[in-house]
Amino acid sequence: MNRFTLAFALFISIITVSAHAADEATYPAWSLADSQGQVVNFPADINKPTLILYWASWCPYCKALMPHLQSVIDEHGATAIDVWAVNVFENDKADPRAHLEERAFQFRLFEQGDEIARSWNVHATPGLFLTDDSGKIVWHLGLAQQPRSGDDEHSKHWQVAARKAPYWAAEMRKALHGLPKDR
Repeated sequence: MNRFTLAFALFISIITVSAHAADEATYPAWSLADSQGQVVNFPADINKPTLILYWASWCPYCKALMPHLQSVIDEHGATAIDVWAVNVFENDKADPRAHLEERAFQFRLFEQGDEIARSWNVHATPGLFLTDDSGKIVWHLGLAQQPRSGDDEHSKHWQVAARKAPYWAAEMRKALHGLPKDR
């Protein structure tokens, strides 16, 4: 088998596994206090489509993606969709609450999400998941991996992030618009 055939077979198997990942993966339930001190239970407390973002204030990909998530709230309204911002892998000097407030993001903040991220196999930021109104994960960022541009290896992370975030947001919006409308 030549390298091209092997690479193509590997690519097809990755796509096949990824295409079913949202349906077949299990995401453990969790309880965590939000920044207001209210304990939230996943998935029990979900009653509308919810975007769950695992993020860090230092992450250029998160910074590029977050305005797109806010635009979903702006488009649909806070009564129709939630965004839960689970802060992970943060440095000691960061202030996640100030980070969101400075940018006027209307996200529900969870500041101590490292353990939850690990239980969901989120090892890098951003991690983005979409649930339906019952809390079932129906889409995640791993399903929207944009092919690498030839310029990626010569670009700074913030430059690559600026190119990828709109693509990720568009894929997330497709999944969101594919949810049943009778919510």
